[in-house]
Amino acid sequence: MGSVKNAIADEAAEIGKRVRAARKAKGLKLREVSEATGLSVPHLSKLENGKARLSVDLALELCVVLGVPAAHFFIDSQPRQRNRRSITRAGAGLQHPSDHVDFEVLCSDLADKRSLHWRVTVKPAPDAERRMRSHGGEEFIHVIAGELELYTEGYDPLRLSQGDSVTFDGEMPHDYRAVGDTPAVLLMSNEIPMGQNLHLVAWEDSDDSI
Repeated sequence: MGSVKNAIADEAAEIGKRVRAARKAKGLKLREVSEATGLSVPHLSKLENGKARLSVDLALELCVVLGVPAAHFFIDSQPRQRNRRSITRAGAGLQHPSDHVDFEVLCSDLADKRSLHWRVTVKPAPDAERRMRSHGGEEFIHVIAGELELYTEGYDPLRLSQGDSVTFDGEMPHDYRAVGDTPAVLLMSNEIPMGQNLHLVAWEDSDDSI
């Protein structure tokens, strides 16, 4: 258990360094990032100092505000050649767990990567509060296992079964639920346009800390 907590803390510290470096390279103050993201200055400071976890949704927003490629906060910190092909072996992607959804980052070490690919596990949570989120770019979902119910603003809920796929405008508020008692396993891809300001509602509590 201790080794897992240490690994999470190390990852948070590394991500915090990347956030601070990107912010300074952009010439932004914490207050300016706070105004662009809606996060408090104290929480952003905690993120930069590795004292708070960076949710996937917030990372997507920061990439836009700070003008870095979408995968900037998710690439493996181990030095490697970053060329035009990327491979992730089964179970080897960087993991971002939460109470509702677990993300595994796939094929993240291309140079100047502008899209994100994930293996996503949506856990059964029938009584969970619906928390709609939005972001720039398109989102693609393919259901690998289980059943998923997709909620999107302006449309009736869409039930997707194994083998089904959907693409939609990420700016449209959306949320997901696994159907029944079995997790829904997805292949997901997000494309994030540069230079677009976003305001997201994250699945994870923005005040979660190590």
